[in-house]
Amino acid sequence: MHVAPLMLTGPGGGIGVSPVLAHTLAILSPPGRHMPESVLAAGWRDVDHLRDGLSAFAGKLAAVGLILNRRKTGLRITRPKP
Repeated sequence: MHVAPLMLTGPGGGIGVSPVLAHTLAILSPPGRHMPESVLAAGWRDVDHLRDGLSAFAGKLAAVGLILNRRKTGLRITRPKP
């Protein structure tokens, strides 16, 4: 993912994102689950702020064909199953 243009592209199109969200998605883009604490370095104040921000952003991710999975084992971005 390229952070500089602040544009996220997915299977369903593209959307503009803030620098914090762009860095967050860059951290989450490698395969596997990522612990919320590892994502805080993108510019989030704490884990609650991260959860609130990602919840608010879930609709935009869905619009481009991506899903944010939040589980106790960590966070990851996936495509919806057909």
